Amino acid sequence: MASYPGTFQHHADTDVPLPVPTRLHGLSPEKLSPPTTRSCSPEAWKPTPPEERPWWKDMVCYQVWPRSFKDSGTTNNKGHGDIRGVIDKLGYIQSLGVDVVWLCPTYKSPQKDYGYDISDYESIDPDFGTMEDMDELIDQVNKRGMRIVLDLVINHTSDEHKWFLESRQSRDNPKADWYIWQDPKKDSKGNTLYHHNGMPQEPTNWRACLIHSSAWTWCEERKQFFLHCFLECQPDLNWENPDCRQAIYESAIEFWMKKGVSGFRVDTANRMSKDMTFKDARVTKTDLPYQDMSEHCLNGERMHEYLQEMRRTAMDKYDRDAILVGELPGTKPEELKKYVLSSRRELSMTFDFDMMELGGNDHPDEVDKHQVKNVGEGHLLPDMKDTISKVQALVTETKGEAWATAFAENHDQLRSIRRWVTDNPPYWNRACKLICIMLTTLSGTLFVFQGQEIGTHNMPEHFGPEQFRDIDAGLWVDRKTEDDPNDPYALQKAIDGVLNVGRDNTRLPMQWDNTLNAGFTSNKQGPWIPCNDDYVQINVAKQMNDNNSPLSFWKTMIKYRKRHNELFVHGKYEVFDRDNEKMFMYSKETWNGFKALVMLNFSTERIPFTIPRKLHRWMTNVDGKVVLQRPPHLLIGNYSKHMREEKALQAWEARVYLF
Repeated sequence: MASYPGTFQHHADTDVPLPVPTRLHGLSPEKLSPPTTRSCSPEAWKPTPPEERPWWKDMVCYQVWPRSFKDSGTTNNKGHGDIRGVIDKLGYIQSLGVDVVWLCPTYKSPQKDYGYDISDYESIDPDFGTMEDMDELIDQVNKRGMRIVLDLVINHTSDEHKWFLESRQSRDNPKADWYIWQDPKKDSKGNTLYHHNGMPQEPTNWRACLIHSSAWTWCEERKQFFLHCFLECQPDLNWENPDCRQAIYESAIEFWMKKGVSGFRVDTANRMSKDMTFKDARVTKTDLPYQDMSEHCLNGERMHEYLQEMRRTAMDKYDRDAILVGELPGTKPEELKKYVLSSRRELSMTFDFDMMELGGNDHPDEVDKHQVKNVGEGHLLPDMKDTISKVQALVTETKGEAWATAFAENHDQLRSIRRWVTDNPPYWNRACKLICIMLTTLSGTLFVFQGQEIGTHNMPEHFGPEQFRDIDAGLWVDRKTEDDPNDPYALQKAIDGVLNVGRDNTRLPMQWDNTLNAGFTSNKQGPWIPCNDDYVQINVAKQMNDNNSPLSFWKTMIKYRKRHNELFVHGKYEVFDRDNEKMFMYSKETWNGFKALVMLNFSTERIPFTIPRKLHRWMTNVDGKVVLQRPPHLLIGNYSKHMREEKALQAWEARVYLF
């Protein structure tokens, strides 16, 4: 992990973005005469007309993880962000060109999993403020012409939710069947089986995600186990029970739709339907007592039924175009398409995690959260191209009826600079802009995570257990040091795991300025989690008026994306030279033949290039010869004009051409 002592260099003479031009030299694609040749015909590729599209297709969404966004200093004295801090920064968010704010959980919660263990869907946790604060945030967002989307966590609740507290009391109370309960495992004669320590054996050998112990926890009151796909404090709701589903709809969805939210991001959106026969999972890890439960708890047979009912019952009466963004890990393309085809009225779009899993980096069902599956292998650029092409094909092949997202960061993942490009200081500025160009030119709805726009880094390499806050990080360090008591390097290995893939990497405080605590909080005890060391060099205030900064570049690219939305948001995608391990080159094309070429050099090498002949516009001259009709126009790049070469890309260089 890299840290950045001293002065951080910004190469102001090499990275000046080009000025924003009018749309395609002043004319919209619809008003320009079509080129003489097309690589696709209107019959083959013509997305839904603009007037028939739902509002969320052309939007840019900004994800706020409120605990680390901004502490207003008025809600608590704990040094973490709050709702009023979000209100205070709405002007900044809107200045980016953002249309939608995705607010991560602020519901009442014990905060064992930082809000994803909800104890009351209809209350605000005092750490974040009051319901009056939330009402004001919703109102202020809507008055600015933006929309707000909340997290919807309905696979499970907190074990402190009133529904669970009642359910666990007995086997015959009104909510006894609102969670998933099972008796201990029995032998062929019906006798209960026990572990060596005298505890009853779990109903199945299923392994919980992240913590990688049993997915079952014993409840003494009922003399039964309850299921939890994740932490013990997050019991899974029983979606088989219609009364339970109706209560979820009313409390978690309708309550907030009435308040004016425009939809939800659905947490772990493909786990609600389980294999209720409770068969043991296949043994794939012979050295472990509990096994991967994915085939029993992902994409169950009633998932599509539940999502269709949820939209029909709880959302359509308020807004038929309300957004549902689904988190769908472990889902194959054909199954993925079912979730997002507009005719099925389930999810609006999905976060596809194939790119996040490259190199075995994020397989929480299969390995520990802080363990890389394929140690040392990393990933190759062609593999990255494949994951992106898969998502782009979802849009192109259905002519936009199925929809996707473009994203590279969120509250559970790493910062994109180290993960996908480079955090080497001499290339940092260009790397930020390269990843920005890639994301803003891909089809689908664009999602930006707080701090991504200024090129925020992962945790510094000197962070350790004292600085970690994620419950999974603590469990990992404790377990790894206990497992290897004679290994003098066990602690450091465990720490390295968290630094490499831990969720705290993106949960460090937002870096607003170079004052104490990065301008995030005025709390005398400091922020709830330490700031990154580099906040003096990398912060919003420093980049705000710097035309060469990543922040300014993001604003420019978002403007381009909106001005050329038919091309970048809805355009047909085609990759070139798939096997090239250093260059990523792809085109975007409107249905009537206008094109863009995106070239990204994912290396420190100088790479010569040739623009694919099929992208040029050709015409027949008076002598009957086919000649170039119009040369491509360089829309933008991350190298200044005097630094660029005509037919070669330099280290981490990115360009976008229009044809």
